[in-house]
Amino acid sequence: MATVGEILKQKRQEQNLTLHDVSEVTKISSNFLDAIENNAFKKLPRGVFPKMFIRSYARHLGLDDDPLIQMYYSQVAEVESPAQPSPAESRPTSSRRRGGHWTRILVAVVVVGALLGVVYVIYQHGESSLPLGDTAPADAPGRPAASALSPPVATDVPATEVAAAAAPDDATPPSAVPALPPPDEPPATGVFDPQSVLLAIQAHAVCWVRIINEGAAQDFILQPGETFQYRYVKPVVLQIGNAGGVTLLLNGRKSRALGTTGQVVELNVSPANWRDFIAVPEEN
Repeated sequence: MATVGEILKQKRQEQNLTLHDVSEVTKISSNFLDAIENNAFKKLPRGVFPKMFIRSYARHLGLDDDPLIQMYYSQVAEVESPAQPSPAESRPTSSRRRGGHWTRILVAVVVVGALLGVVYVIYQHGESSLPLGDTAPADAPGRPAASALSPPVATDVPATEVAAAAAPDDATPPSAVPALPPPDEPPATGVFDPQSVLLAIQAHAVCWVRIINEGAAQDFILQPGETFQYRYVKPVVLQIGNAGGVTLLLNGRKSRALGTTGQVVELNVSPANWRDFIAVPEEN
């Protein structure tokens, strides 16, 4: 059965298109398109991007994208599923043999312990014997007095709650790319704050964006004319999938050119280094 990559590659070659031709239209890096055709999905950005890239690629070639997305899910599931043990490995013969050996040893230990206990009791009984005229014998060494014995006190031990296993992702592919996420705070006023950086991304072409802030990743697609803006107080990792299709503003100042159309770039921006990315150095 043909794979997702084989179907896309065959259709592209039938239309006499190169990877560069497809990249120019879809704005997907040629390296990512090549990874898809070779089913090397681990080379793609994580999250929803593999499915979005396959969907965009298929539609550009005039293919029905839904079956290809389902095939992608199946291929990924086959790669990630653990290997099943062979029948020879699952035979418990050797385990039973080892279990029987240890059982015999345990029985022997118990028997020897019982014999030693009998000898000890007989010895203690002979040492603690008294004449008939004496009062009741004192407690034998090593034996607790009767008054010291008390029944065990029952205590309530709360049971430990076991977290339920997370349900697998729904196999139904998303019907549309993720929308631009709304900001978590009101739009910034543009007032300069030395303890933060106001980051704004203006899209002139379709572009995927990933922002990693304090370990949490935010993925979305910017359409032409859309702008994403947010103020960050901690360093962020900014990944842009179409460097030539966006304009980056930091604290209201335009950054230098990020790259060319279809180029994937990664920036580490913080309140301390944002000036390193602006187009014109600030005059003292």
